[in-house]
Amino acid sequence: VTPVGRGLDLTEYDYTLFSEVKCREILRDLGLGPDGSVYPCCGPLASKITLGNINEKSLKKILEEAEQNPFFASIREGAPVSGVFTSKCHACLSLRE
Repeated sequence: VTPVGRGLDLTEYDYTLFSEVKCREILRDLGLGPDGSVYPCCGPLASKITLGNINEKSLKKILEEAEQNPFFASIREGAPVSGVFTSKCHACLSLRE
């Protein structure tokens, strides 16, 4: 469950507690928007984090730059989070806020 749509009405007690975000799919299972925007994953909240746009740079260049970003490395290896989240995707998004 992710807090979008009806999920926004969930109470804190409906959530699972996560102490870290560890996601092997980040920068592997990409999302691509109709406008050419590239997202780090295909999760429901991925559109909040844009890597670049294939109309402006090659996909190879976008991914090379993203691979050098310590933010994505920390998510892949396990980044600590504090709070109450419904999924690793929800917790991941909190790291950007």
